[in-house]
Amino acid sequence: MGQEIEKTIFSKEDYDQFRHYLEKETSNLVEWFNDGVLTNESLMGGFEIESWLIDDALLAAPVNQEFLDRFNSSLATPELAQFNLEFNNLPRNLSATVLAEFHDEILDTWKQAVKVAHNLSIPSSLLLIGTLPTLNLSDLNEHSMSDMNRYRALNSEIMNRRKKKPVHLYIQGHELLDLYSHDVMLESSTTSFQIHTKVPARDAHHYYNAAIIVSAPLVAITANSPYVFGKDLWSETRIPLFEQSIDTNNPKAPFKRVSFGSGYAQKSILECFHENLKDFHILLPTVEENNNSLAHLRLHNGTIWRWNRPLLGFNSTGEPHIRIEHRAIAAGPTLIDMMANATFYFGLQHYWAQRFKQNQALPAFEETKSNFYLAAQHELQDYVMHWFGKTVDPTELLRDVLLTQAEQGLHDLQINPADIEKYLGIIAARIDAQQTGASWQRKYMATHGSNMTELTHAYQTLQITGEPVHTWETKRNTFVTRMKSNHMELKQLESFPKELLDISAEKLYTIFPEPTLLHLQGMRPETIFISVLLHGNEGTGFYVIQKLLRKYENTRLPRSISIFFGNTQAARYGVRLLDHQHDFNRVWPGTHYPDSQEAAIMKEIVNEMQNNNLFASIDIHNNTGLNPHYACINKLENQFLHLASLFGPTIVYFLTPKGVQSMAFSEICPAVTLECGKVDSERGIAHALEFLDAVLHMKEIPNDPLAPQDIHLFHTIARVKVPDDVSFSFSKSNADILFTNELDKMNFSEMPANTCFGKVQTNNATCLHAFDDDDNEISDRIFQIKDQKIQLINSMMPAMLTLDEMVIRQDCLCYLMERMPHPK
Repeated sequence: MGQEIEKTIFSKEDYDQFRHYLEKETSNLVEWFNDGVLTNESLMGGFEIESWLIDDALLAAPVNQEFLDRFNSSLATPELAQFNLEFNNLPRNLSATVLAEFHDEILDTWKQAVKVAHNLSIPSSLLLIGTLPTLNLSDLNEHSMSDMNRYRALNSEIMNRRKKKPVHLYIQGHELLDLYSHDVMLESSTTSFQIHTKVPARDAHHYYNAAIIVSAPLVAITANSPYVFGKDLWSETRIPLFEQSIDTNNPKAPFKRVSFGSGYAQKSILECFHENLKDFHILLPTVEENNNSLAHLRLHNGTIWRWNRPLLGFNSTGEPHIRIEHRAIAAGPTLIDMMANATFYFGLQHYWAQRFKQNQALPAFEETKSNFYLAAQHELQDYVMHWFGKTVDPTELLRDVLLTQAEQGLHDLQINPADIEKYLGIIAARIDAQQTGASWQRKYMATHGSNMTELTHAYQTLQITGEPVHTWETKRNTFVTRMKSNHMELKQLESFPKELLDISAEKLYTIFPEPTLLHLQGMRPETIFISVLLHGNEGTGFYVIQKLLRKYENTRLPRSISIFFGNTQAARYGVRLLDHQHDFNRVWPGTHYPDSQEAAIMKEIVNEMQNNNLFASIDIHNNTGLNPHYACINKLENQFLHLASLFGPTIVYFLTPKGVQSMAFSEICPAVTLECGKVDSERGIAHALEFLDAVLHMKEIPNDPLAPQDIHLFHTIARVKVPDDVSFSFSKSNADILFTNELDKMNFSEMPANTCFGKVQTNNATCLHAFDDDDNEISDRIFQIKDQKIQLINSMMPAMLTLDEMVIRQDCLCYLMERMPHPK
């Protein structure tokens, strides 16, 4: 809802002074327009995506400030409610490969945002949908308002203009919603996908008018807001909900502060700004003296929300320009759907702006306005549109007329033809399927009954796939409600759904939402226990299991196996673990956290497997730094060494950290941990699969000694951590510790004494902490600080050094090893 302001209480003098500046700046804008100060360059595009923050129970999560603090990017800003966010992109010229560039950028931003959201104090996820089906009226109050003066002042001023008369929300759709509110928080029930076009100032009214006439068909094919507070209302309920929730009850205004507007701009875009000055109360009279950016005009314009709105902005060099903001499209259902919507809009807007420049007559405004509200109510069904004086079916108009016009407009902009085909192809398929986000939601409810939580879960599950909405089915995907309290239970299966063979690690939670133990019978009854995804960002083990199960899909396994799929919820977000969780590979019997719910699950697994005549245990992991493939053991016994040597000659013996899977199972059977390099390595998957298949075919694990020359054996002597209160970086010189950005290249190399790990601010700075197998601190025997450099005191071999700052915080910086003699 716009820029921040300094105060929330205003005097009559504030209003008078603001009015003076507003009149002056409106005159200045006219001068800028006439003198050519406003830019008349080629078109640029951009957009804003509004999103919901929801918790594990799929309820609104009021944590946007915590998210913004952690996300730390100018591309994200708060919205009115603490459970809403806005993401922006960098504007680009509308030409060439701009569509693909937009898509790549928002995918990258979204991926980072999703990870941050799930590691908040209330573990959350992001949802793109026009109205949240699980939102409760009790969620909307001044306590859930974002902590910004602008929002507090808007709420106060609007309610003062209404003379404290409550907002009456009355929407008749498939059902009736009739309620009252004493603040403006109803507005936060809506989230949108706002598209911006920076246009030549002299042509701005043509692009504004073009946006107006295409609004109705765009709403018809993008509707995504049917449910509010449990009621089935309009297909795009955002439209009446926003209009009614921000209403100052001003009978003199030609239209409400949120509306379709009063008409077209006939001669220039300046007409809208004159209308703002003449017909609308000032809401936020924040005065800025001695400014030359028309701040008062822009602030006043920002409190009038036409569904198509002209904006005055400034580029990076300070040049003023006009943008047209299209606000009628809902957020969601997926990022690629929204990119298709933007493509359709850019093409249609440019096509019609060019026609209006060539003196094409405008259709009757009242017909265009009527189309808009009919489309919001019914999307594609049960009404007709009036298109330039003719009666047309909305579907036929979209399919037979507007798609071709959008394509022509995009070609005129010299957009990459392959991108035009890709994104307009999604619109065409949506038209053919007659399925928008709104219609899918209604189909799901008609099929499975009225359950807003289950609907939201199914919607979220499909959104995460990234597949466009026209492909969505209404298959039931029952929500596990106990996740609301973050409680976990072990699920055990003796067969698996076919989807397991093709699903990604990130989407595994959709079929295994909780830790799952899968038992499969083989020709030899002695069982191999295999654990994967103990860390959610280490997917190699999961993909090895997929390949193994595909290989034996039509034949019996050589040996019985039990597979533990660990932290599928962390895998969903590509992170090691979630903030509210204990590390899944630090909670096995022997852990320092025996009372945790994770430890209870791992104890249950060990007790279960003790009765299964275990042959071996294999735990599959990845590294985030540069490391060779190697195997780890916790006992220096021949069977352990033989099992590890099947993976390769490099073997690491370790006794810390406590509570790891391999240490727990080493009390039952030969156990090994496989470190398979980085997660995106196909070689790591192939190597682990080869190892696993070999173990499946073994009759027994040898118990005779290995020849010393067959293995390279190392022992970890220290685990190195960065203290929690010490900042570090690989690039920022003001951090307490500045590590070398090639740190992980030291892994598995014998580093001589005085090797430098990084620099500290002062020689007295707190350094790294190192702990031995018994968790005793031995830092003073490992590191020294000399000339502000962190140096090794003796020769050591590091392992698992990483440049991933989150992994360093969640686990450790590295392990330090020494070669050890071959056991006798």
